[in-house]
Amino acid sequence: MSMFRLAMALLLVATGPGWAADGQIEINQASASASGFPVVLSQPGSYLLTSDLQVPQGDGGIRLLTSDISLDLGGFRISGPSGCDAGQGECAEELISAATGQGDRVTLRNGTVRGSSESCIELDDLAHVTGLLVLDCGKRGIDVGDRSLVTDNRVSLTGEDGIRLGTDSGYARNVVSRAGELGPASAIVGGRAIGGNLCDDDTCSARGARRYFLTTNEVVGEAAQAACGPGFRVARLWEIHDPSSLEYDFKRGLDIGKFQTASDAFLGWMYAGSDVHCGDWTGVGSFGQGRLGILVFDLSRPPDDLNHWSIGSSECDFPRAVWCVEE
Repeated sequence: MSMFRLAMALLLVATGPGWAADGQIEINQASASASGFPVVLSQPGSYLLTSDLQVPQGDGGIRLLTSDISLDLGGFRISGPSGCDAGQGECAEELISAATGQGDRVTLRNGTVRGSSESCIELDDLAHVTGLLVLDCGKRGIDVGDRSLVTDNRVSLTGEDGIRLGTDSGYARNVVSRAGELGPASAIVGGRAIGGNLCDDDTCSARGARRYFLTTNEVVGEAAQAACGPGFRVARLWEIHDPSSLEYDFKRGLDIGKFQTASDAFLGWMYAGSDVHCGDWTGVGSFGQGRLGILVFDLSRPPDDLNHWSIGSSECDFPRAVWCVEE
């Protein structure tokens, strides 16, 4: 019986994923080459990479066709062809991806993912991505769906955004650099910081504080909701009237630090009370009055105290800046 089991184990290693001693299902270069790329995971369970995985040009790496998968890269690397130039059509396709609606509740950890002409990692809802080095991606580095968690990763050299998160997702302790190599992009888009992150384009907070800003562009009232950009919305006065626990986003917003004199006042659309705000910002109609948050610098207060607000109103069809806060 023991010889039979040994023979079956050797057969699995040669032709497909095998079983590790602790019950994890092994994936390695030999089994992937035998079964062909992409390696398809169609059963829930715990999978372990036991060698580097070299993905041929134009092929995908690992494709998830089911939910409830834990994939440990074991410190190994999944990569496209050697020397591939991300975004130039000479790399692999997505290196780790999940079919839409079929790849929820995926945990991915501990390794390197590098060299895709598409997004390097693309997962669905309730994903947890942690402890990865991700680089040389033609599109995004890490792209996850709603209610996901992205922590302790290093992402660099992406054609588009470094990390993109869906609704109600959190991120912390990531280091993101050189996003948008092929066009305008941000280091991190969407989600909410639950800890500090480092981004070389200054779009994230090193201390994990919730961010707010006053837009540099002015819009009519009914366009206010679209002015803040991904991950932000029109602020309510009670959210930002005391900025001591917040962080002003100088990358996205007007540099209010340049002006602090007794006559300076910074006006922007915001929710400030129970009044209807220019059609409740729905884009329906542009008549009536909208509420403005007005930050007034008062030289009688300490230099670091910005807690001095006034409330005013403006015609909805008169362009104003917008006070925005992180979702």
